[in-house]
Order: sequence, then structure tokens, then C-alpha cells
Amino acid sequence: MAIESIRTILEKKFPELLKKWLDSIEGSYPEGATELLKDKEDRFRNPAVHRIADNAAEILTELLNGSNPNNFVKPLDGIIRLRAVQDLTPSNAVGFLFGLKEIIRSALPGDWTGESRLGELRELEDRIDALLLLSFDIYESCRLQVFELRMNEMRRISGFNRPGERAEENRKSDQTNNP
Repeated sequence: MAIESIRTILEKKFPELLKKWLDSIEGSYPEGATELLKDKEDRFRNPAVHRIADNAAEILTELLNGSNPNNFVKPLDGIIRLRAVQDLTPSNAVGFLFGLKEIIRSALPGDWTGESRLGELRELEDRIDALLLLSFDIYESCRLQVFELRMNEMRRISGFNRPGERAEENRKSDQTNNP
């Protein structure tokens, strides 16, 4: 009997893995928010849930295929960008990837032993760790963008763009009005 690779085993269980991972992601939200996440049927009433599900499926597919890390940027961004503007701590915003490790381990047969097999698992978990680091970079970039948007809006409302800029604008205005 041939020994199945971890990829083969996990590909056979893909729908089950994805469902468990989506449930884990849903469970990472505060209690009140999970009610909003329950409406999974209508893509238009709850586009965030579908965005998370579509991107999670793409991440899991790329992970099992052993894809280049650059292939993960777009789907990770799709999830992290949502979580960066929600009321989540940074660790909670990116921590949904840790749940994937346990879900993968639980999907493997109980007799998963031997150095070569554990090597495959370690390699897969190392890729998940790399995704976690990439997710934190994406999260930080999104939070910086939110901060800059807020600052620009505050400047716009207050009439100040940069220190001293308003005074310069007033001087130009005075020179135009009083030749």
C-alpha cells in the first residue's frame, strides 16, 4: 500500500477543512458580531462573509499546492483589509491563521508518524507561519492607511494641511485681495 502524501490527504478533505477554518474565523470575532456573520446565504446582504470565504478557499488551495508566497498576497489582503478596520486586536486580526494548523493536524490520520511524514507537516506549518508574518505586514499597512485617511479628513475639516500651510494660504489670499 502506497503512503499518501499530506497534500493528497488534505486535498480529499478540502471542503471539510475549509468549513472548519471558516467556522474558526467566525469564532475569532466578538460575540455580538457573530450574529452578523450567520447570514451566509445571500452574497449581497453579507458581502464580507463571502469575501472571507472566497479568499480563505484561495489561501487553502495555494497552501496545499505549495505555491509561491506572492500568490497569497491578494487573498490575504482580502481578509486582513476587512479585519484591520474591525474592532479586533492585531493578534486577533491575523491570528486566524493559527487555527488552520490545528485543523490540518486534526484532519490527518492518527498514525501520522515517521520522520519524512512529519517533515511534510513541518514544511506546511512553516508556510503557514510565513503567511502569518505576511498577514501582519498587510495588517500594518492597512492600519497605516486608515490612520492617514483619518488624519487627512481631520486636516480637511480643520483647514490645516501641514504646519504653517494655512498661514501661507492666508498671506496669498490677503495679497490677492489687497494689491
